[in-house]
Amino acid sequence: MGNVLVTVSDRKIGFDGDQDEQADYYEAEVLSASDYYPFGWSMPGRQFAGSEKYRFGFNGKENDSEWGSQVIQDYGFRIYNPSIGKFLSVDPLSPDYPELTPYQFASNTPIQAIDLDGLEKIVVHLLDKSATSKISLSDQAKLKKEIDYIYECMNVDLTVEFVTSGKVKNRDEFYKRDDAHWSDTYIVVGNTETLKGIDFKETGWKKPEDSFGDEVVGTSNRSDLLSAIDVIEMEEVRKTWNVTRTDANDLIDFYNFLKTTIMHEPGHPKFKYHPDLDAQGVPGHIDNTVMDTGPSGVKKSHDDYMILLLREVHGRVRPPDEMDKDPYEYKELRNKSKEDSKKIEKEFNKNGG
Repeated sequence: MGNVLVTVSDRKIGFDGDQDEQADYYEAEVLSASDYYPFGWSMPGRQFAGSEKYRFGFNGKENDSEWGSQVIQDYGFRIYNPSIGKFLSVDPLSPDYPELTPYQFASNTPIQAIDLDGLEKIVVHLLDKSATSKISLSDQAKLKKEIDYIYECMNVDLTVEFVTSGKVKNRDEFYKRDDAHWSDTYIVVGNTETLKGIDFKETGWKKPEDSFGDEVVGTSNRSDLLSAIDVIEMEEVRKTWNVTRTDANDLIDFYNFLKTTIMHEPGHPKFKYHPDLDAQGVPGHIDNTVMDTGPSGVKKSHDDYMILLLREVHGRVRPPDEMDKDPYEYKELRNKSKEDSKKIEKEFNKNGG
């Protein structure tokens, strides 16, 4: 379950039973210990804390003692009170689970389940050395933090997760993960040769619509939630773009190009009913947004329709705001985003997501 039961230091304590000034045996130094009730409240009389009290506990989450007599835990997007077995705010996914209270923890089954951060995911799978060498562990952590922050600011229940081991995930396997949701996106990242070698039919995914190579940085299938990113072509396109720029402010680096593409590619199947799509010059792209063509989308943002649709598809991390409730300014876009979200969910659930 990830519960922290005991913390032990790297210091060993020697015991000299026969007092010959040599240790007969050693014992570990226990810094803290705790047993828990099923929903995470520490059992009275079943706790020990030394001079340095360990900050983490139930489910491996950090304990916050600044709430007075109660210990509260931060799960990232909601605050949990283990003494009452409930979160202190509504679950953004509660509309999908009408049989459960919106404040429930682990579907009220804490013995067999844990409650994760609650966010739906864009899973980015780095398949080869080309990907892992271009996208270091520190870059992965930074990308996750920055992209998650963008979605949080938009009040969208969505996060990025990086995977660096294993083969391409089978579609059925991907959507049978313990924390899977129908709207999760899978992005495979590698060089041209690696991506060309994927048998998408064998893995159950629909093949991306564009061929790999020839300046194709990223590609998706608008009928499936799989995307692909070619790091070699991305670097080549980036260099070519920068050579043609006359304004230094228009130059782009690999990191920001990648960050934009991670948000851009999953947008193709989600924004395919965008009200401005038919007026655009390039199919599937929306000018002056994150969905703009190639490097043109770097440092661009999502428009109002995209934000509202993402909220409908993935849920919200906070209560609805004025954009959700304004009776006039966003009414038409809000109604369209709700209708389009239902169509998309029906399509992808039909496809097995």
